[in-house]
Amino acid sequence: MTERSFPSSPALAAAAQAQARPTRVRQFILLLLFIGVSINYLDRTIVSVAAPLIQQELNIDPAWMGVIFSAFGWSYMAMQLPSGILIDRYGAKRTFTWSLTLWSLCTMLFGAAGNALQLMLLRVGLGATEAPCFPSAQRVVASWFPKKERGRAVSRYVSGQFIGLAFFAPLLAWAVTTVGWKLVFVACGALGLLFALVWRRHYREPDQCTRANDAERALILDTDALPGSQQPPFRWATVGALVAKRELWGVYIAKFSLTSTLFFFFTWFPNYLVHEKGMDLIKAGLWASVPFIAAMAGMLVGGHWSDAMSRRGISHTWARKLPVMLGMLLCSSLFIANYLAMPLAVIAVLSVAFFGQGMAGGLDAIVVDMVPSQGTATAVGLCQLCANVGGAVTPLVIGLIIQATGSYIGGLVYVSIMALLGVFAVAVMIRRVDRVQV
Repeated sequence: MTERSFPSSPALAAAAQAQARPTRVRQFILLLLFIGVSINYLDRTIVSVAAPLIQQELNIDPAWMGVIFSAFGWSYMAMQLPSGILIDRYGAKRTFTWSLTLWSLCTMLFGAAGNALQLMLLRVGLGATEAPCFPSAQRVVASWFPKKERGRAVSRYVSGQFIGLAFFAPLLAWAVTTVGWKLVFVACGALGLLFALVWRRHYREPDQCTRANDAERALILDTDALPGSQQPPFRWATVGALVAKRELWGVYIAKFSLTSTLFFFFTWFPNYLVHEKGMDLIKAGLWASVPFIAAMAGMLVGGHWSDAMSRRGISHTWARKLPVMLGMLLCSSLFIANYLAMPLAVIAVLSVAFFGQGMAGGLDAIVVDMVPSQGTATAVGLCQLCANVGGAVTPLVIGLIIQATGSYIGGLVYVSIMALLGVFAVAVMIRRVDRVQV
């Protein structure tokens, strides 16, 4: 009779321990979000780097350039609520795949533009097709990450919005002056199409992902994480309930303020360095990368600080609010650049302001914590709708100020006031950071 062999006790213990230890598939999901957001912001901001050459080649004045910058925000704003509805109905995977594909095609078409009207229409198309990006990302974080990890998760993927200009601004500036701005648009659009295939192949909801073990799923669902593929059906009554919720109006106004300051950097900033501070385009591209690196650092510092305070038992509300308020206060220092002449001093002030802008990006973690379990992406879409009123208005206002005064001074003051409005909204109007019920 042959003796049966059984695994040794240590082998069984190791296997059991491996099964009990949560996998880290959510970190891979976070990497996908980071890449997607990086491409999203790269495509929307190429025009700001290329703007001095575009204006010269197509004979576009500052007021018209402000309209072109602003046109993105019109459709981006208008499509936020529809985007949320689509995500709640069809899920983040399908909606983001189509969004990424369409905005990449739009980016490539910029290479065929020959006048200001065509550029404006393409910016409208780009805004409409990019709109589902952030509602999708916030839905994914709410589904894949437990509450105690969301601050860091949001800060890491949102930092992708600064990668495009932080590390690629000098390269883009060199490319548009060497091979021309039209080819740069085509190349960046092609990059987005490739990533759309990657996203479609690899993204899964937690309850459908075979690579995540039971321990990771239990970790995610042990808090108020949202259900994965089992999403509540969309109801129009939910929209009315979300608009009526007083607790969310602080978030809506704060998002408006934060996006107003953000869009100065994503539209007029390179032009500001060229026309107001007298830099050439390549030098402006190099200097422009510094505040974006500072913003990325601010984003990571704010997210980790927020989660660290929460882990140490500090009120979750203050752990989320404090980095955002401090960040927006720092951002309001932007106007000081009006009184400085030395390029190094100007970049230092702008870097401090944009570090604060990055830190205030933790506002997205507040959004994730507060949106209701019913109509999650719809609620995020409403937040993004209010945010992008600022994105639509700010480039236009600054363009009109420049056209009327021949200077950026009033534009920087306007942006600083918007930052202070955000401090007020977070400090006074958001009283408790907790999931809202509708």
